[in-house]
This record gives sequence, C-alpha cells and structure tokens, in this order.
Amino acid sequence: VKNVSAEDGFSAVANSVIIGVLKASENNNSLVRVNIPDKISDYIYKIRLENDEISVVSLGIAVVSVQRKIFNITSPNRIITSEVVSSARTVEIVSSGGEIRIRRLSAV
Repeated sequence: VKNVSAEDGFSAVANSVIIGVLKASENNNSLVRVNIPDKISDYIYKIRLENDEISVVSLGIAVVSVQRKIFNITSPNRIITSEVVSSARTVEIVSSGGEIRIRRLSAV
C-alpha cells in the first residue's frame, strides 16, 4: 500500500513539473517555480529531466519510480539533463538560451 500511495504522489509531482516545463517553454528566458513536498510516503526522491522525459525516483533501499513523456513543447527549447532532490521543496524550471533545466530555488 505504501508503494501505491508513493507512486500516486510521484505522479502528482511529475504532472506539476510537466506543467511548469510547458509554461517555461512558452517563452525563452523564463522561470517557473513549483512547490513540491520534501517527502512522499516517507520517501525522499529526486526529479530528473532528460530529453523529453521526466522521472521521479525514490532515494534509498526501496525503489519507487514514475516516468512520463513530456509532450507539446512548442518552442525550439530543448530539455537539458538536470535533476533536483525533493529536499529543495521549491524547484525552478528555467528556460534560457534555448535550453530548459530544473534546479533548486535560487537565493532571492
């Protein structure tokens, strides 16, 4: 049951980040912030963007993961491989120079 609820939570995070990627892809030199939970079902996890895919994967012994394709990026931006750990709590999806990356919230 724990893994099923973790997969549901990971799916929700993936969907939120995908929406952020799509919004960032609409304009070059844009930044979208997405709040994420630091843990889902007691799992710390990482979010990885690579090519046209997102993966949300638990860290530790038990592995729970969700992968999704990212569709409908309408700009010439390309996704650069990048990842962030859930302890960031807020991530930034940055579109700059024709590239899209995910990173921890930068200091304001």
